[in-house]
Amino acid sequence: MHNSYYTLRKLVTWLNELLPGGILSSCFSQHKDELIIQFERISGEQFTIRADLGTAFSCLSFPEKFERSKKNNIDLFSELAGKQVTNVKSWHLERIIEIGFGDDWKLIFKMFGIRSNIILCQKNKCIRIFKNNIKKDLQFNPSYNQAEASLSFDAFFGVECNPKKFLPPFDSRVISQLMAEGYGGLDPEGKFRMVMNFHEKLELAENWYIDFEGPFPVFTLFTPSGAHKSFRNVTTALNQFYQEAIYARILAAEKSEALAKIRSGIEKASKYIETSGAKLREMESGESMRQIGDIIMAHLTSIPPGAGSVELDNFYTGGKITIVLKPGLSPQKNAENYYRKSRNRKIEIEKLRDTVNRKITEAGQLREKARAIENLTDLKALRKYLGKTEPEESAVRPVKTEFRQFNYQGYEILVGKNARNNEILTFGSGSKDDLWLHAKDAAGSHVVIRKKGKENIPEPVVKRAAELAAYFSRYRNSTNCPVIMTPRKFVRRLKGGNPGQVIVEREKVIFVNPVF
Repeated sequence: MHNSYYTLRKLVTWLNELLPGGILSSCFSQHKDELIIQFERISGEQFTIRADLGTAFSCLSFPEKFERSKKNNIDLFSELAGKQVTNVKSWHLERIIEIGFGDDWKLIFKMFGIRSNIILCQKNKCIRIFKNNIKKDLQFNPSYNQAEASLSFDAFFGVECNPKKFLPPFDSRVISQLMAEGYGGLDPEGKFRMVMNFHEKLELAENWYIDFEGPFPVFTLFTPSGAHKSFRNVTTALNQFYQEAIYARILAAEKSEALAKIRSGIEKASKYIETSGAKLREMESGESMRQIGDIIMAHLTSIPPGAGSVELDNFYTGGKITIVLKPGLSPQKNAENYYRKSRNRKIEIEKLRDTVNRKITEAGQLREKARAIENLTDLKALRKYLGKTEPEESAVRPVKTEFRQFNYQGYEILVGKNARNNEILTFGSGSKDDLWLHAKDAAGSHVVIRKKGKENIPEPVVKRAAELAAYFSRYRNSTNCPVIMTPRKFVRRLKGGNPGQVIVEREKVIFVNPVF
């Protein structure tokens, strides 16, 4: 997020109009690296801050409505529950927001990119941190009150007119803009005036932009030259940026997964083409087995009985040729062996050539598919291209049967309706090689994918069955749910247990969202 210090300064001004006097009603997490903080304002309205502090993406947003899930969430920073907000402030030239509460409690938002964190402090001491892997933050000093750095010409000259050292909030986009406007050719006083003008311009900015030049959106105060969206309200801009960024990352992740499989296929095809192509060239350039048979037949009387090899005139090339023979066979039988090898080699060459040509075509098709995927910028279009949204597959609807029955990509997926039904599904029908799935550590339906012969069950089918297992379980209203899977033969009844209670061996875990 470009120009983030100046954006945070605007946020602080806005938050100071909303939060002081209100109370923190809840603070919890229900996704990795995401913290939700909810306040009850003096007016009685709810106000929510969503802090997403992932390593690839760090952003604050302010959803107008946010419903806490009933499962898979944990309360954090419980010391602040019910405490009144006293003030909100930003640190001088630092990407830090501080929300103050009664009894000298502070919640520090340290927005440092991949090192972003939220720190709970009281009386100048760090009490707890949100991201425990950033151990250094345990020594965070909330009493550190940075003296306002001098923004004088002498201070600027003292850092050799380096704008980044003089104003650390200047990010790469600001520096690039300075250089584009001729910063490098100015004298020290001219450079100072340009830096201060940029600083003032960013402090007073009233427009925010989401830039769409690359695969991921960029939040900035600079007017982009290409495709962009502009906003007059900083929170509206941040909320939109959050949605755009999450969308872009989901799109990038699904494209990356699809491209990885395609590139693996291209690599395998290319290796086959290389090795088999070399073998084919060797076979085609070798002496013709038929010609050797002809040479033997032309010299039958010249070949000594029981010879292991013989040198004969090669009437095809005009030179000599040494021919390997089987001593136990007559010259005529040796010739017949070479004729047979000629027929076999011809068949082998034709088969190998056909296979190499098929692999060349396959690699070309995969490259075309990779280019098509790389050019897609819409998630729905990508999923449709990958066959994930075909109507007959995405709208899998159950039909009336003993179990809930679904069909996906030609595979039958069965879902138990209750404990007794689960028992029948798992142990009273199907094959031991069927794939069995169940929500991990949660009550729910048994799910079975019927195996089709010896072929492996495709990954999209497994994922679809896992989504159903999550949906027909206590995880229904949650996200990123763990689902276990194993061949049916590794599931056995729990001795003395109730119907449907099982012991599972050799399980694997997949994480999915519940989908009906």
